[in-house]
Amino acid sequence: MIKRKIVFSIVSMMFTLSVFGQKDSIRLNMREAIELAQDSSLSAFRSQYAYETGYWSFRNYQARRLPTLNMSVNPFTYNRSITKQFNSADSSYQYYEGQNLSNSVGLNLQQNLTLTGGRVYIASDLGRLENYVGVKGASYSSTPFRIGINQPIFGFNTYKWEKQIEPLKFQKAKLDFVQSAENIALEAVNLYFNLVFAQQNLQIAETSYANADTLYQIGQKRFQLMAINKADLLTLQLELINNKNRLKEARNNHEKTVSALCIYLGIPQNKVISTYIPDNISLTAIKKEAVFDLARKNNPFYVGIDQQIIESDRDLERTRIESRFSSNLDLSFGLNQTGKNVPDAFKNPSEQQLVNLSFQIPLIDWGQKRGRYNLAKSQQKLQTSTLKQKEIDFEQDMLISVNEFNLQYEMVKSAKEAADVAIEVYEMNNQRFVLGQMDVNTLIMQLNRKENAMVGYVNSLYKYWRLYYNLRYLTLFDFEKNITLINDLDGKLITK
Repeated sequence: MIKRKIVFSIVSMMFTLSVFGQKDSIRLNMREAIELAQDSSLSAFRSQYAYETGYWSFRNYQARRLPTLNMSVNPFTYNRSITKQFNSADSSYQYYEGQNLSNSVGLNLQQNLTLTGGRVYIASDLGRLENYVGVKGASYSSTPFRIGINQPIFGFNTYKWEKQIEPLKFQKAKLDFVQSAENIALEAVNLYFNLVFAQQNLQIAETSYANADTLYQIGQKRFQLMAINKADLLTLQLELINNKNRLKEARNNHEKTVSALCIYLGIPQNKVISTYIPDNISLTAIKKEAVFDLARKNNPFYVGIDQQIIESDRDLERTRIESRFSSNLDLSFGLNQTGKNVPDAFKNPSEQQLVNLSFQIPLIDWGQKRGRYNLAKSQQKLQTSTLKQKEIDFEQDMLISVNEFNLQYEMVKSAKEAADVAIEVYEMNNQRFVLGQMDVNTLIMQLNRKENAMVGYVNSLYKYWRLYYNLRYLTLFDFEKNITLINDLDGKLITK
């Protein structure tokens, strides 16, 4: 009796192809392929650039919250023109020719106020004016110190909403970056198993062709001995021709899948990649509650939902505020002085005060602003409903994924058992055919069953790993090592 063979050993042997003996061959396991993809693929570079965009956007937001110091310099302004001026002596307007040169320098320190949406500032400046017509000579004007506040009253506070939204955007950018690595892993798994299937099909095609050729040679001898009829011999010949064509197709498909994986991993295309069957399954089931808790904590989908809700509230408030009257208060206090030279321009400065309160009141707009507000309110309700539906659909898909994964381990075990049995049955029937105890059609049927069972086993492994890495993608968690996948990219993750 033929000894029962284990599927893994047989399928692993089938990947010790002639190509592996070539000088430019590379043998990768699935995890090595994933690491290469996450490090060197174009998708990895794109995700890195996307994260850097989010990072610098957040840095820009943080910079806007800090005080800014600006220097304004006007080194040269020459003006020669005829202008209309009022003559107080005879209460008339007259035209005068003017010719002067002016320059100035100033400093301005300002700080945005997150709480109120206003702006406080401290300023200082020095100016010089030299006339070449009339009273000739130079004079100076200084403002050694001026402090002020510019405050919208009942206005829209952009800074308040930025404080809520920008940290969420950056947190989402971080989680998107980590999740993109898991998406790359999923794509690498797909391409890796495409090559596994291609190599399996190639080995099956090579074995089937060799078997068909052997059986045809045996059939010719048995036909000469009149042990089989002409129809059986022609059936064996047809099977030989069909297997030869399948072998050509399998070789072509193998070359294409090797090329596709090489391109994705950044490996030179003159290399030949050989694979292992990733049957080292250690994780049999994952708790649904753990998947949901981890997804709500780590998945950028939920951060994006929070961000969109806050942005919707922001847009509604902006529309509501802009539909009413608006006002602005500009208040400042400072010191200024003039003189014939720079020291005199700073002696005994006088007080400089400014209070400016302005209003903008809509009188007649035919309901435009109210209409915009009602439209924004309706859009907010629609978006809230849409986001809620997206959350329900997302969690439903997640539930399906974890259920399928927990079932898939048993499916892998069943597929392996079926492949073991199919291999043993085929080996027994092959011996019976050689001994003349079985017809050719039954043998071909058993061969097809064996090949289908082996393909089914590898396909069940593919589905297992695809489901596993999809759960990693959803939760950003490594269930085998029991650790989070969220990397501390810049020293500190922002928490909600």
